[in-house]
Amino acid sequence: MRTAALGLALAGIAALFAGCASHRNQPAPAAASAPELVSRFEAASAISDAATRDQALAEVAWLGAQAGDSRVVLNCLGAMRGSPVRDQAAYRCSGRLAEDGWVPQAVAVAQTIGDSTVRDRALSKIAQSSPYPVAPQ
Repeated sequence: MRTAALGLALAGIAALFAGCASHRNQPAPAAASAPELVSRFEAASAISDAATRDQALAEVAWLGAQAGDSRVVLNCLGAMRGSPVRDQAAYRCSGRLAEDGWVPQAVAVAQTIGDSTVRDRALSKIAQSSPYPVAPQ
C-alpha cells in the first residue's frame, strides 16, 4: 500500500515537472489585437474600486505599449485616477514604446506624467534610446 502511494506521488511530481518543462518551450504569446485591447479597456474601466481599476488599466496600457498602440496607452492613462500609479504606468509604457522605435508616441505618453522628476527621467531615457544597437567605436 505504501509503495503504491509513493509510486503515485512520484508519478504526479514527474508529470508536474514534465508539464512545466513543456510550457517553457512554448513561444511567447503574440501582441494583443486592437479589438482585444478595446475589450480589455472597457472591462478595466467598468471596475468600481478605484485602486483595482487603476491597476487593471495600467496592465491594459502595458499591453497596448507592447502592441505599439499609443492610443490605447493614452486612453488607459486618461481613465486612471491614482497619480502615482498612472505616472508609473506612463513611465513604463513610454520606455517600451521608445525601445520598439515608437519615439514620437513615447514622448506623447511621457509628457502625461504629472511628477516632473519622473517625467524628466522618462524623457531623458527616450532621448538617449536607440531602437538599433550602436556599433562600438
